[in-house]
Amino acid sequence: MLWQGGLDNVAYAQSSVTSPEVLHIYWLAGQSNMEGHGVVDLDGADGYNGGRGNLAKFVDDPANQKLWGDLRAADGSWAKRDDVFVSYLTENKIQKAGALSVGYSCYDDAHHFGPELGIGRSLGNHFDSPVLLIKTAWGGRSLAKDFRPPSSGGVTGPFYNQMISEFRAALAAIPTAFPQLAKCTPQVDGFIWFQGWNDGCDSAAAAEYEANLVHLIADVRKELGDPTLPFIAGETGNMDSTDGKILRNAQRKACESKDVIGARFVPTAQFLRKAEDSPNKTHSHHWFGNGESYLLIGDALGRATIEMVSTRSKSNPESSRTIIDFKGLDVAKQWMTVNDGVMGGKSKGGPSFVDGKLVFAGSTNTDGGGFSSIRGDSKQWGIDGFSGFVLRVRGDGRTYQLDTRIQSPNSRRDISYRADFKTVANEWTEVKVPFSAFKPSWRGTDLEGRVPTFDPAKLSSMGIMIYDGKDGPFRLEVDTIGVYRDSIQR
Repeated sequence: MLWQGGLDNVAYAQSSVTSPEVLHIYWLAGQSNMEGHGVVDLDGADGYNGGRGNLAKFVDDPANQKLWGDLRAADGSWAKRDDVFVSYLTENKIQKAGALSVGYSCYDDAHHFGPELGIGRSLGNHFDSPVLLIKTAWGGRSLAKDFRPPSSGGVTGPFYNQMISEFRAALAAIPTAFPQLAKCTPQVDGFIWFQGWNDGCDSAAAAEYEANLVHLIADVRKELGDPTLPFIAGETGNMDSTDGKILRNAQRKACESKDVIGARFVPTAQFLRKAEDSPNKTHSHHWFGNGESYLLIGDALGRATIEMVSTRSKSNPESSRTIIDFKGLDVAKQWMTVNDGVMGGKSKGGPSFVDGKLVFAGSTNTDGGGFSSIRGDSKQWGIDGFSGFVLRVRGDGRTYQLDTRIQSPNSRRDISYRADFKTVANEWTEVKVPFSAFKPSWRGTDLEGRVPTFDPAKLSSMGIMIYDGKDGPFRLEVDTIGVYRDSIQR
């Protein structure tokens, strides 16, 4: 199910989602038109032109039902996604966090919206995994001064710094703001920029906009440690003054600059509607509040983002990906202990979680078993195409095993595939365990040659085991578990 029932005012209900591996995160930034001034359903004759051009009029038009009818729930209320989420701290410091629908604007009600509605709809329809949009936007702010990036020289804009800090805070808050996404691995996939009006009202700012936007692209990518992060810039298509035309040309040229790879300029002027056909006839700076305009702008930005992300994925596949960390609030519930006591042994051990790290510790006793193990929750991993697992660990010099499970097609029991990895006493090391190293077994019986080789696409669960034939205490700290791809496979 993509859309759920209606939204009551701004009480953004959080719906359940099956936790897949990746949470696709998109950073939305800009000034008032990214904040959102599209009118949803206000229709008063005084100020809203009788509802002409609002979102409700557009969506409810029979001619638009086929393409846009999914924005309404079965009961006629505004639908909300169960696979796309939004986090937005407004200028009034109201935190809006929940399922995508109308209402994620700078207003304290659900009667306005911004480009996030069309962006999120496009992205949600494209991805099988959940999407989170993090919005940082403030009205009346220029790139020349307020958002000025560090590499442009001069004083870094205060809203550049605030944009960074609020995005970081939203990332850190995912487990509490969106508990249904806590088990997902966050992955920042793109940056969507919709800003320019204030610079277009200043000849000097318009003249330097191209250079400033090139610097912004570089600085945001540097901040995120991703030199090819897709960057999508929406045209300030509602501005037709002389400086406005200079600004719009600068937006396009910056994205096409030889100094920038992986940026996309998205034209928007075609979405501007007449003032007399819009809710706010005097608000040209806000696209006259036209709901169709804001929806189509968001849709265009979302589609361009999908093209950029897809192109990068094909030409530059991930070299690595973190699939398990230990920072969730309920991480302890996701791990169970299986020691040799199940077969009469005397070994002891189990997991604990300290400062966002897994600690697997205990003592092995070879009199009657000699092993201790822990196992994580079953889930879908989506790691086919990678070469092996990579762990960041601090051990005690003993040898451990990764214990992976694959559901047998002919049995209700899982087949265990195990591979050794060595540790260095009291040192943090990165350990790679290739998929080719995993050997199948069941309750100690070697199944090599009798069952298929390890297939990462069918992985159902993962654990860690110590079974090295030694007696005595053991301790292994694990920071993260991920997957890597050999360079030869790129």
